[in-house]
Amino acid sequence: MTLKQVLKANRLTYAEMVRRLDMSEANVKRMFASQRFTLEWLEQICRLMQMELSGLFQLYEASRQRVTQLTVEQEQELVADAALQEIGHKTIASGGAVAIQNLFEHLAMLLASGIYAFVAGIGANPAVTMVWLGVLVMIMTLLVSWHLPRDSGDWQDG
Repeated sequence: MTLKQVLKANRLTYAEMVRRLDMSEANVKRMFASQRFTLEWLEQICRLMQMELSGLFQLYEASRQRVTQLTVEQEQELVADAALQEIGHKTIASGGAVAIQNLFEHLAMLLASGIYAFVAGIGANPAVTMVWLGVLVMIMTLLVSWHLPRDSGDWQDG
């Protein structure tokens, strides 16, 4: 259920909102056209309808359409993703690939932030520091890539 539908169900017109909220009709129409509502504004609208903000969210959630069937294109997209997941499963394991990648990304960010904070604390030039961090990332990437198993091509055999 859209906000317009809720307003209509509560017999609250733009003109009534303009009058009670002391806003111009152009502003109200612009907000609805852009669909950019602040929480404060939504709370004001809810007060006009004598409704809690949570009630408005519940109406929206209840009215959302649930997906019960996929289109052919959506099914093909899922199959393509499944093929990629199978490749990941054969090389590392299904969830392990994502977990390992996330772990290393977080460790790299933590290490880079720590190094940058240390170097900035001793008064080094930030541009030089960023260049050295880039070099460090390249070296670490090379070290990791040398330790990866070679691609056997098994996933292509079907």
